[in-house]
Amino acid sequence: MKYIVERAVSWDQITQAASIENRCIMFGKGNHDRAKQTWEIYKDAEDCVYFLVKDKGYPNKLIGYVRLLCVGHSGTKTWIADYVSPSKYESVVLASQEVIGTVLVKEFVADDDLLAKSWPTLSTTFHKLERYPYHQVQMVESGWRVIS
Repeated sequence: MKYIVERAVSWDQITQAASIENRCIMFGKGNHDRAKQTWEIYKDAEDCVYFLVKDKGYPNKLIGYVRLLCVGHSGTKTWIADYVSPSKYESVVLASQEVIGTVLVKEFVADDDLLAKSWPTLSTTFHKLERYPYHQVQMVESGWRVIS
């Protein structure tokens, strides 16, 4: 494993992670206010969770973030990885180990895609995404991988 993840506890931490590669939610960018609003509304219910991605060899080196959104409650939560930077499955796996429930991630091109090769794939609709002022993925998506 090359990375470690740490749950973000403040919007300042998230803004710092977003500024690393000029992500669209960094301060001054078009999605900042809606992303901050989503965080502020849903952080206490723990339905919007950010994990800071750090280099395992240099744990003070912040390199990105993973945003998980809760899209279902039926006994346990169902999460989607709404955003992953850098685009590595490893960081999503690490984030999934920090939450209770099932985590789904969209298929994407990554140099660690062998990690996800055996995961089941499904297409589904997440109506609960409509409640979030900001999200990246569409309500109807195909190619979701179930992290196992």
